[in-house]
Amino acid sequence: AKGWAAVALSRLGAVLLAGSTGAGRTLAGDALVFASTVAAVAWVLVMRRLLDRYEPLTATAVVMGIGALWLAPLALWRDGLPPIDLQPVTWGAVAALSVLCTALTYSLWNWGLKHVATSRAAPFVNLEPAIGAMLALAVLHEPLTPMMLLGGLLVLGAAVLVSASK
Repeated sequence: AKGWAAVALSRLGAVLLAGSTGAGRTLAGDALVFASTVAAVAWVLVMRRLLDRYEPLTATAVVMGIGALWLAPLALWRDGLPPIDLQPVTWGAVAALSVLCTALTYSLWNWGLKHVATSRAAPFVNLEPAIGAMLALAVLHEPLTPMMLLGGLLVLGAAVLVSASK
């Protein structure tokens, strides 16, 4: 029960973060942020079921492959074929982003998800918008609003709550 309460607190915090006022904020942008966090939680729930049947690396590879196949037609339609005459440093950056920032991190997340209850893992998904808000404050000098502060504290508090639970 404590884990699912933390999930609810974390979601509320993410909603408050997404709904905070700021320059250039639009309803469409807020809706996309909210949809993103809902999709992330749904992904955790779906992935957890896959991890009951498959090893984390296998499940990650399958999900990444399905995602690539799903998005490739849209990317080709929108932008055409990608350039391949890139500098070696650019190819290195693409490889690092693909392997380290995507495949490795998702595989590690899925390994953790296989070994802890979903209700303990789900609140950590909302750390992403909280960290994004902190970076906006530090790097872009965005103003800190009471809603942002409350939302961030709820997200962090939920993560602490599930981390401290046994």
